This record gives sequence, C-alpha cells and structure tokens, in this order.
Amino acid sequence: MKLLYILSMILVVIFLTCCANGLVHFKQLQPVQNGCAGEKSGTIDVGDFVQDPNTCGITLCHNDNGDSLIYYCQIPAGFENCNDNVVDTDVDFPECCWQCVSGVNCKKAAG
Repeated sequence: MKLLYILSMILVVIFLTCCANGLVHFKQLQPVQNGCAGEKSGTIDVGDFVQDPNTCGITLCHNDNGDSLIYYCQIPAGFENCNDNVVDTDVDFPECCWQCVSGVNCKKAAG
C-alpha cells in the first residue's frame, strides 16, 4: 500500500512539473564585456538587472557569456484577494506582484 502511495505521489509531481508554467525563464542574451546586451536596455552588468517595461518582471544578467534569467509574476499574490488577475507594469518588480489593480476591457473602452 505504501508503494502505491509513493508511486502515485511521484506521478502527481511529474504531471505538475510538466504542466507548470514557471515564473523564471532562462534567456540567452548577447555577451558583452562585463555583462549582457539587453534587448532594449543597453548593457546589463553581471549581477545587475533591468525592469521589463511590458511585464511585472526583471531580466537579471548572470555572467559575461550572456546568460540571464527573467523573473516575473503573472498575477497578483493570492493572499492579496484581488478582484482581477492583473498586474501593474508601471510599478517595479516585485512590488507589482503585491498590489491589486483593476483591468480595462480594451474592446469595451474603444467601442
């Protein structure tokens, strides 16, 4: 019985791992001396980061080979009990993960 439980837990972990959408992603940027070449932000020094203007996140340069990680949150933290699952891209990461904001339906606003 214990073996069946252990096997079922392993299957659950495998399933959740395959279906999860991570909030940290590796990204290869162009290497430059002492850092990474940001896509729109110029040079990012090793260990430094830049805010992403389109998400609630940052790009962190790890080494001068161009290895970087993108950290972001898709929705506000669950304990905030927000009415909408919307993040504010004008607030720096990670503060934007802890604030409730209201979304705008662009189709309704335009029409």
